[in-house]
Amino acid sequence: MLSDISHLRAKLVHAVNEHESFTAHPVVQLSQQLDGYILEYQKALFTKGGEKR
Repeated sequence: MLSDISHLRAKLVHAVNEHESFTAHPVVQLSQQLDGYILEYQKALFTKGGEKR
């Protein structure tokens, strides 16, 4: 899951640089998708008692 987050983060950075805007539709979509991945990761950590794996 961490590799997915890292990959999506890289795509987001690229999109921001490409569109030169934080509010461009593709940038917002990627940001929202990344938020979802991070939320799922945090939920997984919480349910595993805080383990970082």
